[in-house]
Order: sequence, then C-alpha cells, then structure tokens
Amino acid sequence: MSMKNATKQVLAVLTLFFTFTVSACVHRLEGTGNTSMGIGYVWRYRSGGDIATSPVVAGNVAYIVGSNGEIHAVNISGGEMLWRLALGGGAGGDPDHSQDSLFAGTALGDVYAVDALNGAALWRAVPGISRLSTPTIWGGAVYLGDADGWLYALDGETGVEVWRTNVDGAVRAAPSVSYGVVFVGDASGTVRAIDAGTAKEYWRYEAPGGVVSSPVVEPMGKKRTVIVSDESGSVSLLDAETGEARWLYQGPSGIEAAPVVVETDRGKAVLIAHTDGLVALLRLDRGKPLWETGFVTSFHTAPLVQSGVIYLIDENGDIFALDAAAGEAIWRCHGDAHPYTSPVAAGDLLLFSGADGFLYAITIPDR
Repeated sequence: MSMKNATKQVLAVLTLFFTFTVSACVHRLEGTGNTSMGIGYVWRYRSGGDIATSPVVAGNVAYIVGSNGEIHAVNISGGEMLWRLALGGGAGGDPDHSQDSLFAGTALGDVYAVDALNGAALWRAVPGISRLSTPTIWGGAVYLGDADGWLYALDGETGVEVWRTNVDGAVRAAPSVSYGVVFVGDASGTVRAIDAGTAKEYWRYEAPGGVVSSPVVEPMGKKRTVIVSDESGSVSLLDAETGEARWLYQGPSGIEAAPVVVETDRGKAVLIAHTDGLVALLRLDRGKPLWETGFVTSFHTAPLVQSGVIYLIDENGDIFALDAAAGEAIWRCHGDAHPYTSPVAAGDLLLFSGADGFLYAITIPDR
C-alpha cells in the first residue's frame, strides 16, 4: 500500500473516531469534579484579558503574558495569582525564566527583566522599535531578535547591549544557544551560526522556506546537530560545526513550530506538526518517517511530549493526545485553547492558555 493511500485511510478512521468522542475540556469546566474520559478540571485563572503566550513553568509557578503586556505569576497548586506586572507594550513572545529572573520582550521593542519571586521590575532595555522574539538566556546574557531583522545580545544583569547584528529577515522565534554559539533562523529562510560573545558569523544555511521557529540543537553520537523546520514544510538536519545538511525531509505543508526530539525504541526521532494537519515522527539519523498521521485540521504550535503521549493544540483550540510510539489517537478534547500557544506539563497537570483569557489546569488522563 502506498504512503498516500495509507494516509487517506488514517484520515478516514480518525475522522470517524473523533466524531464520536465526547470530551469537552473547557466548555464543561464550570465546576470542579467534572471529568470526561479521565480528563478533570482542576482550576482556571482569569487573566482579565487575552493571553498571548504559552505558559512558562518554573517550580510551582506558571507565568503568562497578556496581549496588553501584563505578566501574571500563578500558583500551580491552586490557580491563585501571586503577582502581576504591567509592561509597556503587548507581548512579543513567550517569556524565558532563568534562576530567579523572568525576561520578556514586547511588541514595541522593549525588553524587561523581572524578579520572578515578587514581580519587581529589575531593568528595561529598548534595543529596537519592532516586535521582539522570545528571549533565550545563556551565559549571563539575553539573546533575542526582532521583526526588523536584528539579533541582539544584552547583559542579563543590566540590560546593556553587548552587540547587535543584522540578518536577512524578521526573527520570529527564540534563538538557540549551545557551547557559545547562537543558532538563529529568519523569515527569509536563512539559518546562521554566530559567536555568542562577538557576533562573528561561522556559517549560514539557506532553508527551502522561511524559518519562523527556533532551531533545535541535538547531540547525535559525538557530533552536535541543528534541526531546522520551515514554512515550506521541510526539516533539515545540519552539522552544528559546519552548517552542512545531512538530510532534508520535505513535507506536504508548512511547519510553524519548532521540532521536538523524542526518544523511541529505534533511537532519537524528530516530531513535527504541519499546518495541513499531518503529524510525523522522523528518524534523527536518516530523516525517514517512523509514522505519519493526518488530521482534518491545522497545527501552528509545538507539540508537548510527556510520558509517551503527544499533546497538540489545533486551529480550533482542541487538544489532541496521540500515542508517541505509533501516532495513534488516544483522545481529543473539544476545548477553547488558544490556537497559537502550546500546552505545558506541570507534574500531573496539563496547563494551557485559553482563547477566552483564562489559564486552565486539567488532570492528564490515564492512557
């Protein structure tokens, strides 16, 4: 049987399966104790506006940023607000946490460092005037890019600019840093390896499509590799030292979220979700699919893998759970999650930002 016919059969089976699934995570979350297929409401937190980011978890605290730029710190045990702080502009991306500090960029080009314990602002920097990406913290510095094509390095203690360098297109996702090298992709499709201390460029790679997600640095044997997905639907595995492509997988539609590395019984694999609803698991060493499963929907954010289960949020705000080993559907939750955010695990809870402005916590059901 051809891969095309097999995919069509999977689509038909899954469509039938999900037609008769009666799980509603959010629409029935009006009171505690409600469960459906083992999915239980624990709490929800009202942010007072739209939530623009995925939750960021550190210890027993979840951090979210509203579209108005307000940061909220929420106690994961009970869903109570610990503190909140209004920034000077809308969210530029998910915040990043390092030790006792939280770092966030805004849509206006500001970067804030905030005390993660009490919400006190530590410093504010204004490196540019356009929307900033999610920051990455490494070696005491803050790395992030903006929509005008600039990549910045700021001192993590003071916010003082260390360097900046121009790239070809908008930087929409967090850079990745490993062993003193910054790996960053831009919307024009160029991926660069840049020295974290001096901004010296080591190499560049031209992906088939625009890169709007973070490169993923992953060891493979004695070598380090860089996994890059792009808007053409391709995934490239690059040598981290040279930028040389080891393999290229071409999918049927765009990929807007970063790949996720998964451990399988056949070694490491790369999990990707396409905008046409195809989810695929590729061998890290060869780029060949271990499985491909199609859904009649669209995915725009990174999946979460927890205890052998894949969790994804689709364009309608529904949450999907798949078996990571085989790609088979376990359950689908007809919810109201924000379609451009990712779910996050916190112990035995699943946290997700709602399109209605709530942060939700549900129990992760048994398989």
